[in-house]
Amino acid sequence: MATKEHNVAKAEEFKVLANEAFKVYFANRAFVHLRLEEYGSAILDATKAIEGYYRRGAAHLGLGKFKEALKDFQQLQCVIGEH
Repeated sequence: MATKEHNVAKAEEFKVLANEAFKVYFANRAFVHLRLEEYGSAILDATKAIEGYYRRGAAHLGLGKFKEALKDFQQLQCVIGEH
């Protein structure tokens, strides 16, 4: 039988996967809005995709997971630097 710790670890894995999926979803939806010339909606969705890196980095920082936080903030910096 699975232990409580194992269940928590699995839940955390799924949460991380869901966060990644949401970022991709919003980035893709922003692309669709651009193609449809719905620029305001494109901006909102693109912002949601970017904000995910900051929020996850801040959460990692709060948990003292400095390496993970740094990765998220570096990814955010790369994304912002591309635009």
